Amino acid sequence: MIHYFSKRVADFCLYKNVIAAERYALYVYGTELLISSFISLLTLVIISIILGTFKESVLFFLAFVSLRKYTGGFHCKTYFKCNCMFIFTYLLCITALKTMTYFNLSRMILFGCFFMASMIIVSFAPIENVNKPILENKKMRIKVYSILVFFIHLLVYVVFDRFRISCGMIIPITDFIVAISMLLSFTTTEHNMEVN
Repeated sequence: MIHYFSKRVADFCLYKNVIAAERYALYVYGTELLISSFISLLTLVIISIILGTFKESVLFFLAFVSLRKYTGGFHCKTYFKCNCMFIFTYLLCITALKTMTYFNLSRMILFGCFFMASMIIVSFAPIENVNKPILENKKMRIKVYSILVFFIHLLVYVVFDRFRISCGMIIPITDFIVAISMLLSFTTTEHNMEVN
């Protein structure tokens, strides 16, 4: 469905001479990404309004996207599965946050999440994907960016914690889930084929 609409948009742009024919496939792909991202974001906003977790959702989205951009991680094969996985990840983070809040669990668990995430990120970032290869000379720079973003998240969480702003607890949980996604990428067929 997303591919169909993306082709229609690219066809229209091609017909109106907005794009060159040799860039057609690129525009189809870019439009697919825009539509898929819009669907994910819209679904996230709707669920957050229903659950009353809008502030947490904004922080989840910012933390997830900013870190995942540099670390890489598990990739789904279709946009539908990707959107479902994104929403599942969000619901998992919100459930963990609500559980920790309800049972008044220690902040040490959150710092434990940060610690484990930091070990995974430092050890494995960036995760390369068959469809998104990383040039050898850029890997170290991307690793540094991923570590820098992670430490910015840590500082933001510390500020939120200092001022007792509880929605900030979503940040270490999200970073931990992004790190787990990195580990899950090692189980995929594409990654195994690439390593062997």
